[in-house]
Amino acid sequence: EIQFKRIKINNLIRDFFSKKGFLEMQTPTLVKCAGQEPYLTPMEVKFKNEKNEEYKGFLITSPEYSLKKLLAAGFEKIFEMAKVFRSNESFGGTHNSEFTMLEWYRANSNYQKIMKDVEQLVFFLNKNINHSNSLIYQGQKIELTPPWPKITVKKAFSKYANINLDKMRDLKTFKQHIKNKGLQA
Repeated sequence: EIQFKRIKINNLIRDFFSKKGFLEMQTPTLVKCAGQEPYLTPMEVKFKNEKNEEYKGFLITSPEYSLKKLLAAGFEKIFEMAKVFRSNESFGGTHNSEFTMLEWYRANSNYQKIMKDVEQLVFFLNKNINHSNSLIYQGQKIELTPPWPKITVKKAFSKYANINLDKMRDLKTFKQHIKNKGLQA
């Protein structure tokens, strides 16, 4: 049953982006240079060419670099549902070393348009899967009709964690403040 749901969701995602004029891309999974994200560990792969010469490559941790090259080449609205791979991830729960990642990009855009895309995508998926404008999560009803309420990071820290970010001079001060509250940083 989960495979049928996965297929339906993937098809709905494709439908959503296609209707908005995005092109689906397929970028390389195996690349010469690993991504440079400091908190991600790429999987190294060794392979040989037809002359039995050994080469080193990496499985992608994200399709970001390849998609951004396509943006630079003139593609304006693109998306990909890519298989990605990360070492040093725990198995089980919400982590796995291999998973599917959705990324999309718009040329000449800003974060507000991307936020709008997220709202519309989540609403579209829920409407087509659950036939509702809301969903129940952990016993709470969540209204998904756009636009969603928005809050800055600074206000969220103040409201939900009682932390004034203006008083946090650096990461060390922030971590100490978190520790003083009895939380892990």
